[in-house]
Amino acid sequence: MDNPTINDVAKAANTSKSTVSRYLNGYKVKNQTREALELAIKELKYHPNANARRLVKNRTQVIGVVVDDIANMFYADIYRGIEAVLNECGYQCAYYSRTSNYQGELGFMDLARERQVDGLILVSFLKRSQKTINKINELSIPLALVGDAEPTDNVLSVDVNNELGIRDVVHYLYRIGHKKIAYISGPAEYAATYWRQKGFEGALVDLGLELNSDWIISSDWTEEGGHNAMRKLLQ
Repeated sequence: MDNPTINDVAKAANTSKSTVSRYLNGYKVKNQTREALELAIKELKYHPNANARRLVKNRTQVIGVVVDDIANMFYADIYRGIEAVLNECGYQCAYYSRTSNYQGELGFMDLARERQVDGLILVSFLKRSQKTINKINELSIPLALVGDAEPTDNVLSVDVNNELGIRDVVHYLYRIGHKKIAYISGPAEYAATYWRQKGFEGALVDLGLELNSDWIISSDWTEEGGHNAMRKLLQ
């Protein structure tokens, strides 16, 4: 049979269309009815209409993942982690690249408002402006941030603790006898740069060490950039 319908399943299982619908949407039915439905679905090779189920449940079972550049392999492990958890929960991922769409993160909010996805995960290690954070806080859609630990009232934010990491490094150097500690920073547009330098400067204050602005050099996080920054410090 080509493209069997829910009516065909009901007829084969000798039950009603509403009972089939209840079963397909996860509601309990009598064991005898469940067995008959499973057999009918198998014999007919019936596949539920995903769009129809979405209309009934008002859910897409899809989470939108918005990234800076989907081709950046740095994000590969993050993608795998997101997919593993979502698949366990019966959800799929839809990826959106800000680079190819030429719009900021807030430009993707309509995806959730229009029910194209059930929620959004925004993956970016770029520093978000306070204006963007304020707008994100005002949203009522399910949303999580990855890569910027800027505290928000309503939104889950996931990142490593860059500030604490640098504090620990400075305290370690102090414990082994170093008092004049320099710092090679990163690009200003990245959130980690802000938090790491905050941790560095905070640790110097904690330890009563000198904060010399000449000992803080910016780099672009490349080998060449680090080399040039070190040359400036040695001079």
